[in-house]
Amino acid sequence: MEIQAPLRSKVSSIQLVSLVLSRHWKKFGNALCNQQLISDLQDLETNGLEISKPVKTVRKVGLMYIMGDNLGAHTISELSQSFSSGLICRWCKASYTEVCKDACAYRDCRDDLWTREDYDRLASEAVATGDEIDGVKGHCAFNKLRSFHCIGQLPPC
Repeated sequence: MEIQAPLRSKVSSIQLVSLVLSRHWKKFGNALCNQQLISDLQDLETNGLEISKPVKTVRKVGLMYIMGDNLGAHTISELSQSFSSGLICRWCKASYTEVCKDACAYRDCRDDLWTREDYDRLASEAVATGDEIDGVKGHCAFNKLRSFHCIGQLPPC
């Protein structure tokens, strides 16, 4: 089961699950700040949620989508938070130079879209070298979930 499309952006359907001060986020990072939430979501994926009415049943659930602005989505996905250089799109490999020439607005994603494999490879390289590679700084903590990968499950730029 999933939330019906018309209800996904309704305020009454949105639930706050975590609140972290930005200074703590900067100090401890994504993985540690989201550790308990990710653990709870992994439990829901594996063991599910028991529902007693109208009939007792267990529903396994997963994370479908994370909403946020550009900066928040790039922070969650461990992508560069600088939008004035390098690759700047979460969906395609568009660069700042291509998108922002002469202050032109970004229109459409390019044909070379990010894949999970591209992201995972670059994230592993970035972790191994300690350097940002093609805009990827590390692994998204939420990618530990079976139901989620930051490529394709964050809002478009």
